[in-house]
Amino acid sequence: MKNKLKIVAGYIKRLYIINDDVEYLYNKLYSMSTSEKNIKSILENFYNEYNTKIEVDIDTFIKTVNRIYEDISDNLNEELLNKKQVARSFGNEYRIKDKHNFEKMTYPLFLFINNLYFKLLKNNCERVFFFAREGQFLKKLFDKYQEAIEGPKIKTEYLYVSRASTFLGTLKSLDEENFDALFVQYPHMSIDTFCKNLGFSEEEIIKIIDIVKVNIFEIIYDLKDKEVFKKLTANEYFIKLYEEKRQKSKENFLKYLDGFKILNEKELHIVDVGWKGSIQNNLQKCIPHIKVHGYYVGLVHYGEVFDYEKKEAVLFEYTAHKISNNGYLYNSNRPFFEIFLDADHGSTVNYVTKNGKTEPVLNELEKEQIMYNNHIKPIQSAIYNKFEKLLNILKYGYYDIETIEKMFNLKFFELNFVSSKSELEEFNALYHYENFGVMNYSTFKRNTKLNIKQKIKAYLRFHRFIQNDETWQCLKLYNSNMYLGRLMLIIYKKMRLKKNNVI
Repeated sequence: MKNKLKIVAGYIKRLYIINDDVEYLYNKLYSMSTSEKNIKSILENFYNEYNTKIEVDIDTFIKTVNRIYEDISDNLNEELLNKKQVARSFGNEYRIKDKHNFEKMTYPLFLFINNLYFKLLKNNCERVFFFAREGQFLKKLFDKYQEAIEGPKIKTEYLYVSRASTFLGTLKSLDEENFDALFVQYPHMSIDTFCKNLGFSEEEIIKIIDIVKVNIFEIIYDLKDKEVFKKLTANEYFIKLYEEKRQKSKENFLKYLDGFKILNEKELHIVDVGWKGSIQNNLQKCIPHIKVHGYYVGLVHYGEVFDYEKKEAVLFEYTAHKISNNGYLYNSNRPFFEIFLDADHGSTVNYVTKNGKTEPVLNELEKEQIMYNNHIKPIQSAIYNKFEKLLNILKYGYYDIETIEKMFNLKFFELNFVSSKSELEEFNALYHYENFGVMNYSTFKRNTKLNIKQKIKAYLRFHRFIQNDETWQCLKLYNSNMYLGRLMLIIYKKMRLKKNNVI
């Protein structure tokens, strides 16, 4: 009974952001449990004392905490409820030298998974959908987390979706559609790329050459405003294909969702890496009668975020609405999350219905598979092993979350700004395929070797470069042989992040 109430106290502290010590909350619960036989009465008394901090109605509070209480066993490991023992075990693991490049990515991912669980629990979520492809590894970590902890379990599903596979079904007829969802982010593209974004096949695109009578592979700046675009979208052949494809795309997508019994739900909880929640926006347009609630590693947007109130930044936020303290750290290297959370399958292109069953169609690229097997899979394996070790120590949550978060942030700081030569060189060899918009490969290595004159100019402008929060500055300085700049960067960022209480 005592140990069970300690876990409940820890859950209450994190669910309702009560700042009192877990021991104190436990003592309050335990003192009431010795005088009250009914758990509901215990919770009512507790709620009355803390209702200014809990900020939910009493029925929701009692339902949530009672769910936690019922799902915690009485057989708990005493050592993991001893703060000093937990601190010693964690300290020993924390100090172990990494055995693999990028192993420190375990720390922000642990924070994300831990925070995600409590956000889902607080929102009374019983089933959550992880979006492909980054969601594959996130789901694996989340499933391991739930397997280890005491408390309610949330059913997890994996949804094959992408911006490409959900985009076409959201489009309107050509007399209403302006394609802003595509052109705002990708205003310059070829006719070939534009048609591929609409799901046109190579054979269908070849026929379009006779319509536009231009080089369809040539990048056209501000394509939407050009006469060739107006000519294309006014052509009968194009209109016929477009209408068939957008209607069939939405029909098949809804059938795919119906396979998960989603269409009868009132609310849908989804998880993705970020950054604007474009797939959530597309999904919401396809199922407007369902409230889609998104949870993201990070939200990043410098203008308006569509349906902002239905999106939660679980690890960090860097938007026009808010820049969280963690945002100054994690926004500086978002590609880490995109690259290291890659999946063992290609991106989702669309959906096809065969024999009454609707399945995703994947774009399996050999080059992507090679990179996954040679680089990403070993990194994920190292992250998973470290994650499991940390989880076995911290699974009861009986520790100071603020202190742990700062220590975890420090590990990412070291990875981001004090990277090893081996890590920098390996990242230079990686690449990423953009399956929507531009549809091409991008690499991270830049041939930026500078001569003395160029370095002087770079250092004269260094005060502006060093304040940037969007790029992996350490890699740029490494590739430019600016060793003094790397030292200056470390000192500046460390001072700034300490001032903001991040590390």
